Amino acid sequence: MDEDEGLHRYGLFSAAEHLDQIRDLLMTHSELERQSQGYGDTEVMKLAASSCSTPA
Repeated sequence: MDEDEGLHRYGLFSAAEHLDQIRDLLMTHSELERQSQGYGDTEVMKLAASSCSTPA
């Protein structure tokens, strides 16, 4: 999943019912990033992290 697909699927501020899916996605991509030492999809990680934060 790239950044555009993530925005389309979850929106800029995700609904509460999607947070578990987003957290799972973030953990998966974090592990891929850790294993590949920098070659993971950091755009997806940034999107997932921002979706889990509360809007101001």
